[in-house]
Amino acid sequence: MTEPTDPIAVANLTGYPLQLALEAVTRAHDREYNWYVLSREHFCPPSAETPYLFIDLVVSGTRQSPFDGTYYRCILVIECKRLDADWVFLEPREDRASPSGVDLLTTVPSEGALAHPIHPWCRVQFGPTEEQSAFCALGTRRGGQAGQPDRRTLEGWCRELLTSTVALARQSASSFVDPGGPGSERRHPARIAVFVPVIVTTAHLSVLSFDPTAVPLATGTVPPPPSTVSRDVPWIWFSKDFGFEPEASDPLASSFRTPPSQGVLVVHATAFAEFLKRSQGISVRAREP
Repeated sequence: MTEPTDPIAVANLTGYPLQLALEAVTRAHDREYNWYVLSREHFCPPSAETPYLFIDLVVSGTRQSPFDGTYYRCILVIECKRLDADWVFLEPREDRASPSGVDLLTTVPSEGALAHPIHPWCRVQFGPTEEQSAFCALGTRRGGQAGQPDRRTLEGWCRELLTSTVALARQSASSFVDPGGPGSERRHPARIAVFVPVIVTTAHLSVLSFDPTAVPLATGTVPPPPSTVSRDVPWIWFSKDFGFEPEASDPLASSFRTPPSQGVLVVHATAFAEFLKRSQGISVRAREP
């Protein structure tokens, strides 16, 4: 007769322990940081475009713009990824000079429900970092595949998360109960909701900063130090055109148009509490035509 499998080992094959731990961290600091758990394993009904979806955690908090005083309801759409891996974000040095924010989905409540399901994507600066990258190399650390590239892509996970975010925005505002806390959720009711996709992971996060002109065309490889500098990061925006703004994606429409750049904030699990603590302000503006 086969011996029963260790239940702890089975549970640890999933991301559920991490998901529950992040929920516990949020609840432990809700009054202190003004972030409240709205839902876990949130069900998004199927649509013509997507099957049904589950969102690991939905967290909400009201944040004020330091520029015009507007209050925004920030909704964190959180996906948990428990991985023994390395995520290396490539940063061409010229890209670091002038961060411009990322495109996030916004909605405006109307008669108790979110207005148009796809309100214009706005250019937003949010969170403890403006650092962003459009390139991520994934490497695994497990067994005989250690040090080898991961065949999965962060782009694929981000598209799934953004699809969930859009589905969430389509749901009625009545789907979300008031968190009931004494924070600014009640003191400063916000009309505009900003949806922030977040991937929280145990993968090691680092940034590789280099000069693309120093890459030898014969090999196409990143040059060694000192031309290349590597540093660990607790969080970073992963941003590019994931295909959620088709009206802005035509490269032939205008060479001067700001290209779409939907953002997903990647946070290391050990930095999650600090991320909540430091994510206090927000800046929202319409995308430049």
